[in-house]
Amino acid sequence: MVQSPEKYKWSSYSNYFLPKTSPDWLCTEEVLKQLDEHMGKARRKYRQFVEEGLREKISDPFDKVIAGIVLGGDKFWEGIKERFQELRKDKEIPSLRKIHRKADIEEIVDKITSFYRVSRETICQKRRPSHPASQVALYLTRKKTDLSLNEIGAYFGGRHYTAVSVAYRRVAERRQHDQRFHQELNRIEKEMT
Repeated sequence: MVQSPEKYKWSSYSNYFLPKTSPDWLCTEEVLKQLDEHMGKARRKYRQFVEEGLREKISDPFDKVIAGIVLGGDKFWEGIKERFQELRKDKEIPSLRKIHRKADIEEIVDKITSFYRVSRETICQKRRPSHPASQVALYLTRKKTDLSLNEIGAYFGGRHYTAVSVAYRRVAERRQHDQRFHQELNRIEKEMT
């Protein structure tokens, strides 16, 4: 748009070098003091900082978007995951599945077989009524992976996606009402992390 930043009339850039031209509301000293206590040195450092930024290729901030919905650092990301946890409970929303730590389905099944002392076949085969350990495996797979309901159903003996959803809801409801069961699931999840 212009050859140099000071020539852009809508920028406050030149006010950092010519303080007498600065409007009263522009607090250039606060910014400059972050670079150096001596104002002359601070102005040189500010100019150097801006000019270096102009020489660099401008990166697209959307390249760093996580799961297509969040832009921020690790701490911010963890807070967002907690907030989305409630949204994810009853919904098949692909972008929300992406925000959860991607656990391995094999790891989940191994934990469940070990914890409940049952075989892999007991957990993974489609049967009626399904084994309680199988229900827990479906629940944790839905909660801890980014797999769709269809993918989870296929892994667990070709179950229909609605069966996975129903199993998830039943375990979630039981977890809310049965304190002992809730603690049991907490132990399993703790071992997984």
